[in-house]
Amino acid sequence: MFHMKHPLKLVDFQMERLEKGFRKLGLNYDEEIIFKFRLYIELLLSYNRRAALFSKGDEPIVAEKHILPSVALARLVSGETIKNWLDIGSGAGFPALPMKLFLKHLPLIMVESNRKKALFLSRAIRELGLDSCEAKWMRAEDIPEDTKFDLITIRAVEKPQNIFLTAQRILENGGRFIWIRGRHEKEELELKSEGIEKLGLKIIDVVKLPGFYPCPRLYAILFSRFR
Repeated sequence: MFHMKHPLKLVDFQMERLEKGFRKLGLNYDEEIIFKFRLYIELLLSYNRRAALFSKGDEPIVAEKHILPSVALARLVSGETIKNWLDIGSGAGFPALPMKLFLKHLPLIMVESNRKKALFLSRAIRELGLDSCEAKWMRAEDIPEDTKFDLITIRAVEKPQNIFLTAQRILENGGRFIWIRGRHEKEELELKSEGIEKLGLKIIDVVKLPGFYPCPRLYAILFSRFR
């Protein structure tokens, strides 16, 4: 099944896996949600050849490896009052865009330092008709000091060591910072928790995300800023 080359067949297969995952998560979804996720997958597969959004080898498993873990993350913030949500290093839109499709009411800003990927994000926002959502071509480190967020999400970045300094600077007191990591990275962060707390950030929960693809097992590590 991982050798399908016809784009339509590939999209159809991904949608089958996606709907199966939605049912596994116990999510309520309608035809509009299905339409927008299909459009998102089509955009991902189309742009990946020119913008290298994610590994080409992940194209036949993008729903299970990337989209469904992002959707699962949306359940952690569903129903909360969030005024300002920032996604750092958004790339192909994981986890922010799949989350946003289920959390339509939450205002989202995505920052991406790669120009081609930032352009893709802007195109996806337009094509998906997302309100209160924008993509910015910039580094998170360059976000002004007076701009604060009560939710920050992140999955993959080139310089993870800078993330805590950035979160310390722009996360509201009491705000939450959610980082998707693999098992070994999760254990490494837990070992460094004392040093992280010196920055005013504390690990408040570690949530194992539902498994849709056998490797890697992903975890959502929740931090809070307490000063």
